Amino acid sequence: MRIRSALFLLFLCLFGIQISKETALSSEIKGLEPEGYKNPRQSPLIQFSNGSKASFPSLAQLSVPSLDRQTEDIRDIRNLLTIPIPWLPYAIALVVTAGILILGFFTYRWVMSHKKKANETFLPPYEQALLDLHSTRSLINSAKDKEFSSAVSDVVRYFLERQFNMPAPESTTEEFLHRITDDRLIKGKLADAFSEFLVLCDLAKFARHSHGRVGMQKLYRKAESLIEETYLKHRMQISVLGTKQNEKPVSKTVELT
Repeated sequence: MRIRSALFLLFLCLFGIQISKETALSSEIKGLEPEGYKNPRQSPLIQFSNGSKASFPSLAQLSVPSLDRQTEDIRDIRNLLTIPIPWLPYAIALVVTAGILILGFFTYRWVMSHKKKANETFLPPYEQALLDLHSTRSLINSAKDKEFSSAVSDVVRYFLERQFNMPAPESTTEEFLHRITDDRLIKGKLADAFSEFLVLCDLAKFARHSHGRVGMQKLYRKAESLIEETYLKHRMQISVLGTKQNEKPVSKTVELT
């Protein structure tokens, strides 16, 4: 009997709790304050079969926020929030990096150019002329008369300009010969040999004359002979006049015949 009464009492408690919850949820909420609202406590009364009554404190309590439509209604969609990017530090870093790279590039170029100049060996005019002349032999084998004649004439002219410290303006063969003979740098048979050599070169350069392989070999030997003879006679004049080799020879006094 007691067990049945206890089970019945438990059932009534659970039923009372459920009724309290439904009553709280279905209560009309009016005049809600902004800070929230709590429904009043419910005290269910239970009457047993023997006529006794029992009341239980409310076990359900409901809290709701303010439902003021002017403040807590569904909010409208807003624009995207723009997050500012601190671009200034990145711009400064980019400019500094680019400046370092550019400075490094030009520094490398400057160092390499000075290193190259330091490693260069400046040959005397005579040795440089023979070296340049030797490089023209490949044009003989390829039968390029015009290119060969232009190359050997340039070698001889450049040798004379360096050997006698002559200015090197653009000039025709006739103007060049007048310059070296008027300054009495070269005269006599040697001057005639230079004139003949340069005229033969001009025939192939401007008149499309073909020297052939044999003719180009003769021009090569003639250029080599002119360079060597001019160098030897110039050295002899220096010895006679007592002029140092590294001094600029005085025109009008150095005569090669």
